[in-house]
Formats: sequence, structure tokens, C-alpha cells
Amino acid sequence: MASLITAVRSKFLQAIRSVNPPGRWKVLVVDEHSQKLLGSVLKQFDILEENVTLIESISSHREPQQFEALYLLMPTTQNVNRIIKDFSDGRQQYLGAHLFFVDGMLSRLTSASTFIEDGYVV
Repeated sequence: MASLITAVRSKFLQAIRSVNPPGRWKVLVVDEHSQKLLGSVLKQFDILEENVTLIESISSHREPQQFEALYLLMPTTQNVNRIIKDFSDGRQQYLGAHLFFVDGMLSRLTSASTFIEDGYVV
């Protein structure tokens, strides 16, 4: 069992470390499911040590941030719609978005989530 925990922990850290914005700091946006998964293999301190300045829930009210965001979510219609809303109608929740889904994305969601905003493909 320890090897499974180590493998999952390593995958999460690899995703978090792969986002290296120019300003160094980033925001981690999670849903309830991914938060539970993260919490089972990493302590909050471990996440914050990876230049994460803030961990936010995608389902909560969030103030716009002057950081890039790493979204770590389940690929649900509700989450995809929330991501789109973060960058629609002249709104820019974060300086950039990096999407990581903890499960495979259904093809019907892929077309809904692909759009270009200020040079970023979401």
C-alpha cells in the first residue's frame, strides 16, 4: 500500500512542480474530490512548499488573483463550466490557467472546455 501512496504523491507533486509561472507563485484550485485525494497523500505544508500561495475551492466564491492557477479537478460538466466562467465575460480570475484532471476527460467535455483567451488555451 505504501508504494501506491508514494506513486500518487509523486504524480501530484509532478503536476504541481510542472507549473512554473514567471512570478514564481501560483494558486491551486481544487474540487472536493481532488482535495480529499491530495489530503490523503500530501500535507498542506508540503503543497505550500511548492510555491503555492493559496489553495482555493472551485465551488467557493474566489476573489480575482494576480497569480497563475493550477486547476486540479475531476472532469465534470460543473467544473468545466466553472473554469470557463473564470475567464468569460471580460473576467480573468487568474493570470493564467493550467488544467490537470484527476480522471480521463469525456470527449463531450473537451469541446466545451476548449477556447482561447489572451493566448491561453483552456
